[in-house]
Amino acid sequence: MQLGLTELENLIREIAQEKSRHAFKKLFDFYYPKAMNYLLKAGLSKEVCAELSQEAMLKVWKKSSSYSPELANVNTWLFTIIRNTKYDYLRKQSRDPLAIISADDVFDENIHTLDSTHEIEEIYQRAQTQEMITKLSQDQQDVLYGIYREGLTHSEFAHMRDIPLGTVKSRVRLAIKNLKLLMEEK
Repeated sequence: MQLGLTELENLIREIAQEKSRHAFKKLFDFYYPKAMNYLLKAGLSKEVCAELSQEAMLKVWKKSSSYSPELANVNTWLFTIIRNTKYDYLRKQSRDPLAIISADDVFDENIHTLDSTHEIEEIYQRAQTQEMITKLSQDQQDVLYGIYREGLTHSEFAHMRDIPLGTVKSRVRLAIKNLKLLMEEK
């Protein structure tokens, strides 16, 4: 089943305004498998993925009135809920909440110039703290924000912005390279 952004936004609106079970079922049928796939890629068991996917979709039902198309794309909004549900679960399971770094959120195996997932996260966090990101081009800032702050995959960001996947990957590589250079200058 394929649903366009407008149709997805309309479903969220119906859920928020009318508490439409029919709209929620349609939304659930569309996003539940995507949530499962995303969580499975994070290395969680099928049982945990099913539980977290259902929990995330319940949050969508409850928070539907907070969705604003002016603030975020419906895919971004939903995957933020799914990602945050995953992080909540991981934090509860971990004795060290700071150790939670999810490789599927910050690492793309096609970026060969970076040493590790931890290094990417550290570079991004340090750059964000030092406001170096504002020195990057707008395209590079946008791709970093979409991928590292909103939790989009490279493919989701490319689809959302209607740009080639290779362009997204190139922008990420260049942005990280530029951030490294800026940090070395300090």
